[in-house]
Amino acid sequence: MKRCLKEGDYVAETSTILRSHKSEKKQKCSKKGDDLSRDDLLFLLSVLEGELQARDEVISVLKAEKIDLALLEAQYGFVTPKKVLEALQRDAIQAKAPQWEEDIYEKPMSELDRLVQKQKETHKRMLDQLLMVEQAQRHTLFELEDEKRKHTEYMEKSDEFTNLLEQERESIPQLLTKCLCDTKHDATRKTYSAFIVSAQSEFIYLKRTATMIAIRAFGLILVTRVPT
Repeated sequence: MKRCLKEGDYVAETSTILRSHKSEKKQKCSKKGDDLSRDDLLFLLSVLEGELQARDEVISVLKAEKIDLALLEAQYGFVTPKKVLEALQRDAIQAKAPQWEEDIYEKPMSELDRLVQKQKETHKRMLDQLLMVEQAQRHTLFELEDEKRKHTEYMEKSDEFTNLLEQERESIPQLLTKCLCDTKHDATRKTYSAFIVSAQSEFIYLKRTATMIAIRAFGLILVTRVPT
C-alpha cells in the first residue's frame, strides 16, 4: 500500500511538474508572440502559406503518379509520354476538376459524332465570318468606286476650270493691247480735236488780219485815186 501510495504521489508530482512546465512554455510562447512585430507575423504567414501550397502540389503529384498510365491514356484519348499525362492529371487535381469516369475508347462513335458536330459548328462560324468579310469587302469596293467617280468628276471640273483660266490668261494680253490702242486713240483724238480748234482759231485770226490788211490797202488805193 505504501509503495502504491508512493507511486501515485510520484505520478501526481510528475504530472504536476509537466503541467507547470507546459504552462511555462505557453507563457514563454505567448510572450514571444507578443514580442513579434506585424512584419514578422506576415512573414510567418507567408511561409505557412507556401508550405501549404507545396504540400498540395506534392499530394497532387503523388496522386497523379499513382494512377495507371493506361487509365490516363483512356481518359485523355491519346498516347503521350507518361510525364505529360501526369502533368495534365496533376493540373486537373489542383484545379479540382471533375474526375473523368468514362473510358473514351468505349464510346468512339459518340466522340466521333461530337467531333463532327464541333466541326459543323466551326464550319458554320467560319462561313458567317466569311460572309461578314465579303459584305465588308463589297461595301469597301462600293465606297472606293464612289470615291473614284467623285475624283473623276472633280478632275473633269478641274480641267474645265484650268482651260477657262488658260483662256483668260491668253485673252489678257489682247485686252491690254486693245486698252492701250483705245487709250492711244483717245489721246490722238483729243490731240486732233485740240489741233483743229487751234487751227480754226488761227484761221479766224488770219482771216481777220487779212481782212484788216485788205481794208487798209483798199483805203490807200482810194486815197491815191482822189484828184487833188
